[in-house]
Amino acid sequence: MEIASFDREQALRIQSFHLLPGKGARRIWAATVSPGYDDTRLDDGRAVRVTPREQGAYYDAQWQAAFASGADWVLVTSWNEWWENSQIEPSALYGDFYVGRTRAWADAFRARPQPSMPTP
Repeated sequence: MEIASFDREQALRIQSFHLLPGKGARRIWAATVSPGYDDTRLDDGRAVRVTPREQGAYYDAQWQAAFASGADWVLVTSWNEWWENSQIEPSALYGDFYVGRTRAWADAFRARPQPSMPTP
């Protein structure tokens, strides 16, 4: 499933859960983003999984999907996972590109209008 469709579906489920009888207050929708993934260096017997970074386009698409879904929070799920190539901290290969992209997206996220959270 495409990330934008997945985020929309999950957001709808989470943000409307409180409308069901007896379910309480609105829940927080936390979308997740990652710059990519490559566990070909792991030798633990699992099936190899690779999600190319696409020079930052994959990371940007995930942030865009999080925005479009009305996420209350955005979680960077792989901060410095070097063995699976999902790190965003400065490196010889990527420099500080992903630190800068994270800063730009986080600034944009903080600047957007905040959704209202109904009180229980």
